[in-house]
Amino acid sequence: MKTLNKFLMMVLVIQLVTYVSTQVYGQTKKAEPTVTTPDLQASNKVEIKKEELPETTKKILAANEFKDWTITKVYKVKSKEKDAAGKDINEYEVEVTKADQKQVLFFDKDGNVKSKEG
Repeated sequence: MKTLNKFLMMVLVIQLVTYVSTQVYGQTKKAEPTVTTPDLQASNKVEIKKEELPETTKKILAANEFKDWTITKVYKVKSKEKDAAGKDINEYEVEVTKADQKQVLFFDKDGNVKSKEG
């Protein structure tokens, strides 16, 4: 009986040590969030009214290619570049929809289309 008690005690101690060690040493380090380029751009992005867009951009949006699309959101995006005087250059991001389609249009400082997504 004494041998059985010692054996059971040893088993309990081993289980306790195993449990504690897995709790202390088995914890994984939480992954730190990574900052991606879109997140950096988003911090330089401010929602504006479509009336605040440059005239060139308004004309392009009213043209044949986009005339049937609805403007849903407009953002002014601070470019990483500066003009000759050292002032910030603003570019524009415009979300447009047509039925179940969605596009995001990117305009340069002069109001011309740089790229499209969607």
